[in-house]
Amino acid sequence: MSVLADGTRVTSRPAARADLDAVNGLYRRCSKESLRARHLTGRSEIKPHEWEGLVDVRRAITLLTTSTTAPDEVIAMTNLIETHTPGCVELAVLVEDAWQLRLGLGSCLVGYAAGLAALHGYSSFTAEVGATNSWMLAILRRLQITVPQPTSSTVSITGPLPIRHAHSGLSQGR
Repeated sequence: MSVLADGTRVTSRPAARADLDAVNGLYRRCSKESLRARHLTGRSEIKPHEWEGLVDVRRAITLLTTSTTAPDEVIAMTNLIETHTPGCVELAVLVEDAWQLRLGLGSCLVGYAAGLAALHGYSSFTAEVGATNSWMLAILRRLQITVPQPTSSTVSITGPLPIRHAHSGLSQGR
């Protein structure tokens, strides 16, 4: 459990096959811009066969985040997906619009996911971020990740794990 600077408590847990409807609820509450920032395309939902891959623990770790006041409503999804490069995992985060820029939730999720990936034996991560996704680029910079200058509409970022978690106003609950 994490506590945001305003006292809001959020918790993340592993996703399960039965969570697809809740995840697509998250997608429906996100703007087209947020979905484009996450997927770099105009997608509006996760298809069942895609979800199967995201909950297949042999190749992915998918975490769902909820607030303790509404534990059945997914407010964020974090994905760690094994790549073809040994020891490297792809990192992706989607935060519901109403929770974006809210006291460090994105930074908390990225930092937690990076630590989790390191615990699972990964030594590096990669992320494809839209060149105009200033919020995610800022999160990565705050976590001391070198972000190259964009040469196209996306920025390919690769870095070592674990990411050192910069102070973000969050405290870990027990």
